Amino acid sequence: MSTRITVVPVVIMAFACAGVAQATPVTFAFEGDITFVSDRDGILGGQVNVGDTFSGSYTFESTTPDSEPHPRFGYYDDAISQIDGQAGGVPFSSPSGSTSYINIRNNEGGLSDSYFAFGDVLIADRAVTFSIQLFGSDTTQLSDDSLLLVPPELTAFSPRLLFLGGSESAGINIQADVSSLVLIPEPHTLTLVVVLALGFAFCGGRIGKRSGHGLCSPFSV
Repeated sequence: MSTRITVVPVVIMAFACAGVAQATPVTFAFEGDITFVSDRDGILGGQVNVGDTFSGSYTFESTTPDSEPHPRFGYYDDAISQIDGQAGGVPFSSPSGSTSYINIRNNEGGLSDSYFAFGDVLIADRAVTFSIQLFGSDTTQLSDDSLLLVPPELTAFSPRLLFLGGSESAGINIQADVSSLVLIPEPHTLTLVVVLALGFAFCGGRIGKRSGHGLCSPFSV
């Protein structure tokens, strides 16, 4: 009788990928319909209009610490590393070194929960602020003030808004109603899933041939 380890390489690869996946930032993709446009200086060239799509994504680091000591308010300073999107026919993105934050308000004043994400971006070479603002109708949407790693259920929030704007000097104000907020799987997360699936398929096939069943075990006899 001989005992041979058949899945150690798979397990090692899976743990290696898992370690990388844990360090991978989280990306939320958003989309909405524009409800208001103000372009005082005409720099958008008529390419952003009511009814156009406002879409894009923002990426944040899941391990950003909460700098707010209050037990129901989470403030995650400079959590967002990248913002990219398009309002109508005009793209926008966050410049290098831009400031940002994510704010979680759980059971604020005993009345509601809310979620906010803010970041500096450039649109048509004009510096403005991007934000997504979700206002809960009651206190049942969030369980605590932890940084959300999965988007909340949008139907539980009203209003739910997207903004591009800033000070009076910016001269731009774009508003939209959020219709979609979803998690975008990171490449390393997908790699881990593929490695595990292939590993278990290989293991099951090898053991099934040797022992007459397809159960995956660390040993084959």
